Amino acid sequence: MVAATKNTLLTRGTAEKMTGVFHKNGCDIWIIVHGWGEATSGTENRGDSFLAYRVTPAGVQSPPIISTVGARHAPSVSPQGYRGQMKVSPDGEQLAVARYSETLGDNSSTVELFAFDAETGIVSNPQIVDQGAGRYYGVEFSPSRNYLYATVQSPPQLLQFDLSATNITASKQVIPLNQNPRLIWAPCRPPRTTRFTWPAKTRPAWALSPTPIPWARRPPTPTTAWRWAGVAAGWVCPTSIKALCCASESERKSRLAAR
Repeated sequence: MVAATKNTLLTRGTAEKMTGVFHKNGCDIWIIVHGWGEATSGTENRGDSFLAYRVTPAGVQSPPIISTVGARHAPSVSPQGYRGQMKVSPDGEQLAVARYSETLGDNSSTVELFAFDAETGIVSNPQIVDQGAGRYYGVEFSPSRNYLYATVQSPPQLLQFDLSATNITASKQVIPLNQNPRLIWAPCRPPRTTRFTWPAKTRPAWALSPTPIPWARRPPTPTTAWRWAGVAAGWVCPTSIKALCCASESERKSRLAAR
């Protein structure tokens, strides 16, 4: 939207990846999307770039901040590469992206980690932390930002990466998902909790982490699966934008005080 208007088109040709985080001033919000396509200029079909829109009390500021960095998201690279989540760390300093592929062993499928500047909206410093599993879908940071988690839909896996390690890729540990039969999981993290849950794509079931999930170098014990009355989930629950909904009142006040 733009101030005093509704249904105003901002751009075309984006992947399903979208997230948000507070501006460094503690008041404004950055809405971040990734383009999908072959364009290398403008804002439409920018598969080579992140687009960060600043939302102020006056409305959405346009044009967006464009960061041409990281892997290209385009049909020519991976037809299903538009799938996957994008998240910003709770402190607004890092951004993670999962890029999906139907093909196991496809090196165009990645989990990427970036630096994010909540003052300027710029994404930088790309790093591939995992590659080739194919069906990466979800990403999430631990509350302390010490760990990054990613899910692989099939075969189902939960991956943990130590962000304090010198070699983040080498720090990968696989957390077993204890369920029978094996289901295809998509991630969803409830706000204000340290428990992860994943809705099953094909069955009315959830995977539930231990209570609470231990944010430590040692992966938690296997998760358990439980069912609920209703239909199976689709690809994923609505993205939980932890960097927005889980910011405590004290955190927001400290950001405002730093302005």
